Amino acid sequence: MTNKTSETLNAAIAGAQPKIAVIAVSGGIWQCSPVSEKPEVLLEDWAVYEVKLPWNEHRTRHFAGTKIERGGGSGRVSTAIVSFDPTTRRGVTESGRVYELVRQRTGLMRDAEYTWNHWKSLHRAEDAVDVTDEIKALLPKGRQK
Repeated sequence: MTNKTSETLNAAIAGAQPKIAVIAVSGGIWQCSPVSEKPEVLLEDWAVYEVKLPWNEHRTRHFAGTKIERGGGSGRVSTAIVSFDPTTRRGVTESGRVYELVRQRTGLMRDAEYTWNHWKSLHRAEDAVDVTDEIKALLPKGRQK
């Protein structure tokens, strides 16, 4: 990623709550496609984190994981989760995008871990807590996609 791109991303989030999620591939990140183009994301090797963001008085929760796509997956971190249905394993985020958690396996893989760590830095997230086990406990047993 060029310094100009990095500066643009940093400027976009300075002082205001961003309405973007980031994805990583080969050591770089970029802004996701608009929700109108990609309204749903299948996420594997996932985790859910709760963080405190400087512009929000309340803690927020975010999906992180590997977006399933043709040609291989890429790391993804969502905007704040606003609702989650454990029965369907689908959650809606602040951007309006729907994330579906697939497979029982959880835990971030390399691209997703890189993306999560970079997202935390870009958004100045504090006090990150992994709440994945809490979410897994809500999921119906034996149902996998």
